[in-house]
Amino acid sequence: MACSLRWLKYERELISERTKAGIRAARRRGVHMGRPAELTPHQIEHARGLIASEKETRAGAAALLNVDVKTLRRAAIQYDLRRGADEKRSR
Repeated sequence: MACSLRWLKYERELISERTKAGIRAARRRGVHMGRPAELTPHQIEHARGLIASEKETRAGAAALLNVDVKTLRRAAIQYDLRRGADEKRSR
């Protein structure tokens, strides 16, 4: 019994090591991990244009995109952060 428990623990450690190695390799390749983005950069720019030109309110722009106002705001902030990081890399 003790031998089989040791074997199971060893197997669990091997699986964990392989999983962690796979995740590290995927990150090095630039694979996105996690939930997909709700809005594309094009949709965010479109919503910003509507809001800036005062053709739509924030709530109206969010409704056009079928998302909540909070989702639109959060996506815009993330977009700005990514775009700022990309600009720093290109310098």
